[in-house]
Amino acid sequence: MPSLRRRDLLVGLGGAATALAAGSMQAMAGLANESEEITAPPAGHPRLFGSAESITEGLLTLVPKAEVVRRSLADGPVLASAEGIGATLSVEERTALARWACFLAAFRHAEPMTRLVAVNDFANAVPYVSDRRNYGVDDYWATPTRFLAAGGDCEDFALAKFVSLHRLGFHEDRLRIALVLDRERQAHHAVLAVYLAGEIYVLDNQIQSVTSHGRISHYRPICSFNSHRLWVHAG
Repeated sequence: MPSLRRRDLLVGLGGAATALAAGSMQAMAGLANESEEITAPPAGHPRLFGSAESITEGLLTLVPKAEVVRRSLADGPVLASAEGIGATLSVEERTALARWACFLAAFRHAEPMTRLVAVNDFANAVPYVSDRRNYGVDDYWATPTRFLAAGGDCEDFALAKFVSLHRLGFHEDRLRIALVLDRERQAHHAVLAVYLAGEIYVLDNQIQSVTSHGRISHYRPICSFNSHRLWVHAG
């Protein structure tokens, strides 16, 4: 995601899995696999990266390209295509869609943390490709099928993980795409935040392992959203 001022970001963002890692990831899996119903909203919402947050109306006014989240959650291969309703899938998109469907079927009944790790690994295996190279523009949000077929940048990774986990049974209120400032690179970035067992787990194309938000100190959250709600973060 190209570097933008905070106001520009909010107003002008028009634009099968491996085994769990040893040690701390195993401990995280044990916690997250305790009998929590992932098809229901979380009991509470920890402060993402320790920030204060407020719900703000007007998601699509402030982040217009969040509309692609709604389109991507729609059922059916045609609606999952890059061009939207009524579009014909390319050969590459059909191949990607079939591969995605097989992956989701393989993990439909896995433990929650196994699903997180599987989705993170599956998406992170896709090549990073800039929007300028793919589409000739600086900011384009691709649906998961298009991303899996052609690669993409940070928000495309986050969106593909969002939709994959939703299709694997996670309630949407457990999932947010978070737009953050990466203070190490001095650039804006997008990750997926997942609320599970009283914790927030971050799925990030720049960090290979699923990681608790409390172990990441270089991201400052700006806003986060799902298909129907926007949170603005401060601090």
